[in-house]
Amino acid sequence: MPNYQQQILSLIEDSQDFTYLHNHFNRFNPFKVLQVDNYEIRHSNVLAWLIDPKQNHDLGAYFIKKLIAKVFVNPANFEDEDKLANYDVLQLSRHAYHDLVVSKEVAKPNRKRIDLLAVSRLHQVAILIENKFWSNESEGQLEEYIEFVRTTYEGYKIIPVFLTLQDEEPTHEDYLMLGYSDVLDILKNMPAANQAYMHPDVHSFISYYIDILEDQLVQNDELNEKGMALYTNHKEAVELLSNVGKGKVGRGKSFANQLLPIYSQYKETIDFIVKVGNSFLREAFIRFARKLEWPEQLYTPHFRVPHFIEQTWDEQFDKDDLRKNWWMNKGLIAWFEQADERLKLKMEVGPLHHENRVRLLQALKVRGVDVKEQAFEEGR
Repeated sequence: MPNYQQQILSLIEDSQDFTYLHNHFNRFNPFKVLQVDNYEIRHSNVLAWLIDPKQNHDLGAYFIKKLIAKVFVNPANFEDEDKLANYDVLQLSRHAYHDLVVSKEVAKPNRKRIDLLAVSRLHQVAILIENKFWSNESEGQLEEYIEFVRTTYEGYKIIPVFLTLQDEEPTHEDYLMLGYSDVLDILKNMPAANQAYMHPDVHSFISYYIDILEDQLVQNDELNEKGMALYTNHKEAVELLSNVGKGKVGRGKSFANQLLPIYSQYKETIDFIVKVGNSFLREAFIRFARKLEWPEQLYTPHFRVPHFIEQTWDEQFDKDDLRKNWWMNKGLIAWFEQADERLKLKMEVGPLHHENRVRLLQALKVRGVDVKEQAFEEGR
């Protein structure tokens, strides 16, 4: 038996972790069956259905009111105080919106299309949503869209929303940021709040959609660890199957034809193992941490957002400062993430005791870091 056959057999038939991952990715979900879970326009369709109070979900304006509230409480929108100063946020979030008309793919004269536009003539409100689900912003599109809506609905209160998976910032200063994590939060609370009024089929549909968003947004440490271990222990077999799937194997047509059905059967599992195991960002971070001789308990080489506590920071914490639901149990965290062609270094001051948090923020401000006044408020 050729060696590669033994390696593949060991991976797909003799590994409990592989079986676990495959069962997870192969679970039933109609969005996955229809292969629409990664298409931006399909997510726009679901959002339009949820936003429209007249649709057959029987939830009325529940979703759109929660969505507007999420926009106005999103901390990312507090950074520019003038941005929210133009909105009466309480009034806008409390409108009934029963007359809301929701349109998808609204065509402009230049054939570009606005993803979602929700208009209430009664309340003189127009909500423009540019939806980015694993896609990039096109040059000038945000400016064109908002000007089109301002012209078409002159005198209306315009709420321009930039909706993304990874909390990307819009290039246009007037757009308000919203994450799919906010959408997920609304949906997860929706069944409990509306179960008495919700048809079982609607409940099932929303549950399946929650499942799809969690796959994209919720970092499952158990899945990641199993994926990284499988890549380490079965690297040759995993890369061989992955390369066959990409048409990169040069051993002849019969060889590819033999392995392609195996890859097709386990495609999502193989792709996941490669993604978490063969991460350039993760490998570069590990080398970085080792070069600085950091103790392993001070960093986590996550494949997408490797994060760390710098050693001098860690020395300032005592047991009273631990936050069990925060990254690495500390109220201060830094991480790297890749955005297009850029590598970003981010730092977040979390839920420290208020007096300690204020001292830290004041020290940062003295050193020239831009800290907004709201950050000093208790509970931030």
